Parts: sequence; C-alpha cells; structure tokens
Amino acid sequence: MIGEWLASRFDGWQNLLTGLALESKDHRLGAKFTRGPRRDPSLVDAQYEEDWLFARIIDTVPDHATRKFIQVTIDDSADEDLGLTVRHRLEELDVANRFFDLMRFDGLDGGACMVLGADDGADPATPLNVARVRRVRHLNVVRRHEIQVERLDEDPNSEYYGEPEYYRFSRTQQRIHASRVIRLVSIPAGPWSPYRDNGWGVPRIQRLYDEMRSFGTLFDYVEGGFKDLTQGALSIKGLANILGHADGETRLKDRLRLMQMTASVFNAVLLDADEKFEKRTSGTMAGYSDVMLRFMDKLASASEIPISILFTNRPTGFATDNDADKRTFYDSVANKQRRWLNKPVERVLEVVMHEQEGPTGGTPPKNWSWQWQPLEEENEKETAERRKTEAETDTHLVDAGLITLGEARSRLVNDAKTPYVLDLELDLDAKEEPDPEPDPEPNPGDPDPDDPPAPDDE
Repeated sequence: MIGEWLASRFDGWQNLLTGLALESKDHRLGAKFTRGPRRDPSLVDAQYEEDWLFARIIDTVPDHATRKFIQVTIDDSADEDLGLTVRHRLEELDVANRFFDLMRFDGLDGGACMVLGADDGADPATPLNVARVRRVRHLNVVRRHEIQVERLDEDPNSEYYGEPEYYRFSRTQQRIHASRVIRLVSIPAGPWSPYRDNGWGVPRIQRLYDEMRSFGTLFDYVEGGFKDLTQGALSIKGLANILGHADGETRLKDRLRLMQMTASVFNAVLLDADEKFEKRTSGTMAGYSDVMLRFMDKLASASEIPISILFTNRPTGFATDNDADKRTFYDSVANKQRRWLNKPVERVLEVVMHEQEGPTGGTPPKNWSWQWQPLEEENEKETAERRKTEAETDTHLVDAGLITLGEARSRLVNDAKTPYVLDLELDLDAKEEPDPEPDPEPNPGDPDPDDPPAPDDE
C-alpha cells in the first residue's frame, strides 16, 4: 500500500502528519486562479476621466515615450536643410502626439489604430502604393470600438499570420486595407492564439483592477479611520422606553441631530439634566503609514512605474534613490519604444519620405536614418561638455580632410537642440579667392612712379 502511494507521487512533497499537500488540511490547495470579468469600456472611460491615479498610470509611459520622440538625420551634402524640413513636416502632422494617443488608447481599450491618410489616388480598400503618395492628409488615431477587424490572415506560412487583412469603420462601414492602418496591441489577449478577441488585446486596467481597488479602499479606510479615532458616548435616561414608542426612533434621531448642530455652531453640547456626554478615544493610527507604503509599492510594481514617478516623489521609508528609479524606468520605456513603436514609426517615415508634395519631392534621400531621442535630460554642465567634445571632434575631422565644413554644419542643422541660428544659404565649402599679393617695397634711389618724367637732355 505504501509502495503504491509512493509510486503515485511524482512531484511535490506531502506530509501525512502535518497535512502538507493534503487537500483536506492544506489551505493552499484551495486557492485557484479564476478568470475575472472583462471591464465595461464605458466604466473604464469614466474611471480615466475621474480617477487621477488611473489616468496617470495610463498616460505615464506614453508621455515619456513620446516626450522627446525621434531625431531624423539625413547625410546629404547637396541639401543640408532637408533634415530640418523633414522635422518641420513631422511637427506639422503632429506625429508625436498621434503616437501618444495611439499608446494611450491601446492602454485603455487593449488596442488602437492609426489611419494613414495618404493620398495615392487609389481606393482605400486597395493596398497603399507608397511610390504614388502625393500627400499625407492626416494621421487619425481611432479607438478599438471605432474600427472593426474584418478578416485575419489564417495562413501559418505567411509573414502576416494572425494580422488583419482588412478593416472596416464602425460608423461609415467603409472598408480599408491593412497597409493603410498602423495597429498597436501591446498586451495580446492570447499569446498562443491570435484569433481570440478577433486580434485585439487586453486593456491595462484588466491587470491592475484588483491592485487599484485595494489601494483605493485602503485610503478610504484610513480617511474614515481618522473620524473614528474619537467617539462620542451619550447616556440618555429611559432610552429603551423611548425606542419602545412608535415614534421613538424619529425622536432620538432628531435629538442627536440637534446635538450635532449645536456642537458644530456653538462648539457646545446641550444636555438634559439626566443626560451625560463624553468623548472616548477608540484607537490609534500608528502603523497605518507603513501599510500604505507597502500598498503603494505593490501598485507601482504592478503598473511597472517606479513609486517616485507614479506618486511624483519617493515617500519616506524607501531607501532607493530617485535617480536609480528614473534610470530603470527610462530603460523600460526605451525597451517599449523599440518593441512597440519601431515598426510604426518607420512606416510613417517611409510614407512621409515618399510624399510628392512633401520635403523630398517624392524621392527619398539615399542616406537617412532616425533614432529615439535619449529620455534622460542633460544638465547645463553635461550639455556644455557634450558640445565641447563634438566641436573638438568636428575640428579634427575637418582639419584631417575627412569631412567638410558643410557636413559638420549639416549635423548642427539636424540637431533639434542646437542653440545656434544657422544661415541655410551659406556655402561653407566654397573655396575663397586668395587676397592679392601686396606690391613690393621700392628700393632706395629708385624713381617714384608718381613723379613726372625728367626732360630729355638736348
């Protein structure tokens, strides 16, 4: 019998004496994971509008991810101001704010789309022909309930497996090809099955709801606890007889309401001869702050936002400094930029670079690149040291003949932070004409060329 029992145990530990791993005694075995209900989208919107903490959790990562956004560099000495023109075009399209909305709505709804308003002269239901784009009219961000996934790619051998092939606007029922839409789903609904929820993902509130509810409830308890620290005790003679009458409860409430009003207005309590009132301290708030800090830390961990950023400043009682928190958070945001936004940003830049009525005239430059701007802010000392190093490097490269003055100037033009106002028409690579050599000094005794000639001797 014992041999059969031992043979049936392939994993874990079990103890008959203590009840470990026995379902009848081990309470851990009664705890099982259950799927929670999906949150009502209208209630999610209401919570975002009214709950400052939930709004901060939703907005913090998108805000930092798009705060400094990207820098486009174009290595084209023939058109040095092209990089500046492209940057102005991106600002005109409000690209950074459009990506902020894309990430924000993805967090609220479990997915969002950016519709590329690229005019290529074709039906929106057909694939976008980038080479024929005349102008990008808009970059509209639509929420999950505003656009429907019409059909998913079901071919496992396709590079777009599990991705939508077509979309349809919910109100107008207009069909649009997937190549004209940028979709962001940061939390997939089913990593093992793209067909769950028709390709959409999970709202962030789905993972944070329990932690936010616990945190909000705790603060409500603390707020109510302050009022309950001191309780009033009122002794009324014949209270039981009063409550025995039909209108006894109403009379008692009126009496208590009168006492409360006089205490509030006159800072005094009016009592009858046989009544007695006293205040009693019923508890203490000692230890509440430690409990609140632990709940704050748990919520910060669940939201992947350091407590010093989520709550503006690190509360007393935590040893980690704010700088370390920021570095960790910025690394996390940079990782999300690469994972979630790299391909969408490249798609937008590809379309903008092919605009026939845009900065490039429809012909993208051969050598261009883009990168995310560093999230950490430089102080004045760090900025001065960086500019000094860059200036010294440019000087050495120009002196060595490896780059021209125009190429060095092009880097400054493409630098969004440059403090200099540069003349875009100035040609620094043009060769200057040498100054004419001065006339030689006359030798002593030579006639002055300005004197009239001497008369001929006859």
